[in-house]
Amino acid sequence: MEHINTNPEFKKINEPLRNVGREIAENQQRLAEIHNELLRLSTSSINAQSAWSSYLNPLPDAGTKRSDLRGEAERVEARLEMLKGAQVEGNQQVDIVRNKLSRSPCEQSRPSVIVQIRKILAALDQITAANAALRSIRAAIEDGGFKSSALPPAELNLQGHDDSYRSYIKHHFPEIAK
Repeated sequence: MEHINTNPEFKKINEPLRNVGREIAENQQRLAEIHNELLRLSTSSINAQSAWSSYLNPLPDAGTKRSDLRGEAERVEARLEMLKGAQVEGNQQVDIVRNKLSRSPCEQSRPSVIVQIRKILAALDQITAANAALRSIRAAIEDGGFKSSALPPAELNLQGHDDSYRSYIKHHFPEIAK
C-alpha cells in the first residue's frame, strides 16, 4: 500500500500546510529575537545623545531603534495570527482529504479484518466453553462432598465484554453472521 504522502491530492494540501508551519516557526523565532533586542536596548546604559552628537552620528538612536523593532514586532505578530488561522484551516482540509483517501484502503482491507474477527469470535467461543468446563469440574468436586477451594480460580471473566464486543461486531460488520 502506497503512503498517503505520495497521493497528489494529499500533497496539494499537505505541502502548503508544511510551509505554513515553517513560516510560523520562523516568525516565532524572529519575534523572540526582536524581544531580546528590545530587552537589550532597554537594559543597556544608553546616554541621551545631544543634538550635536546625533547630527554627527547618522546611526539611529536607541529610541528610533526601539520604535523600529516595536513596529516590526507588530507586523510579525499580525502575520503570526494570520498564519495560525491558516494552519487551523489547513489542518481541517488535510483531515477531510485524509478521510476521503482512507476509505479505499479500509475497504480493501475489510476481508482480511473479517478473517481476524472470525478468529477472535472463535476464541471467545472457546473461552466460553473452557469456562463452562472449569465450572463443571468444580461442581463435580463439590457434588462429591469436597471443597473446590484448593483449586485456584481459573475462569476468564470477561464481565460482559464478550457480549458488547459481539454486539459491536454485529453492528459494524453485518457480513459476519454469528
